[in-house]
Amino acid sequence: MKKRKVRTNGIEIMVHQYSSTGTPILFLHFISGNAFVWNGVVPAFTSCYQAYAIDMRGHGESDQPDYGYEIEVFAIDLLGVLDALELESVHLVGSSLGCYVALFFAATFPERVRSISLSDGAMQNHSGPRGKFATSRDEHIRQLQQPDLLFPSVSAYVQHEKQRRKAWNSLVEKAVLEGWASSLRVSEGGFLSPATTNHTYTQIMTALYDLKLEPLYAKIKCPVLFLPAAKHQFFEWKNQFIQRIISDLPFPSRSVILPETEHIMVFEHAASLCQVILMFLDQIDVNRLDT
Repeated sequence: MKKRKVRTNGIEIMVHQYSSTGTPILFLHFISGNAFVWNGVVPAFTSCYQAYAIDMRGHGESDQPDYGYEIEVFAIDLLGVLDALELESVHLVGSSLGCYVALFFAATFPERVRSISLSDGAMQNHSGPRGKFATSRDEHIRQLQQPDLLFPSVSAYVQHEKQRRKAWNSLVEKAVLEGWASSLRVSEGGFLSPATTNHTYTQIMTALYDLKLEPLYAKIKCPVLFLPAAKHQFFEWKNQFIQRIISDLPFPSRSVILPETEHIMVFEHAASLCQVILMFLDQIDVNRLDT
């Protein structure tokens, strides 16, 4: 794996490259994540695809400006990354926040996207009818604002991660040790704090609160793979949303429900996730050859 920083949209984005031949595919992490969360997924793609993942702005080893966390800004960042890497078009795979960025990018720059695969994200508006949050925008922001977590040592941070997660396996451990722990910030008093500040987190969640998905899907020109989490509390609403829009999306768009999956699938269901995405991409490649 090679790492390099790319200058785009006034900041530097850390790019992880895992392979150098084949059709380009780029992975976009969830909020407060980084490229290392894909450590159990990317190896399944390196033999057939030119695989990349990035730390989005405000995450991992990328810059964290004070402001600029609207989804359209993330999309402009991504455009600059693709230009710097000289990638004409890519498959995009997103998890949660990464799904919203992939959708917005595909709707805005359709010629740069071959497909988008969405792991339980961009399937439900955050506000409005059947939205994720019933609170007003101001109350939503107020509830989000919290002090940054502080830890006296890396080991204390790792222990915190072990305690807060339902499952702890080798993929989670690798993501924590190589991704999150290695990018901890040193705050005042010498304490360690996660790379993504609460100020950044609040801005992203506020941007998502205001985002409406239907107009974006109306602009999509590439196939879409929906992967709604089977055990998510809003599964039925998400499934109904998907069914309303999927017939208007390009072939071979589809929705696949992996049993027992929760919101973040990349750790406990990596193998199943890879299998479904690879089958979807194979169908796209066959369809391109046929046409």
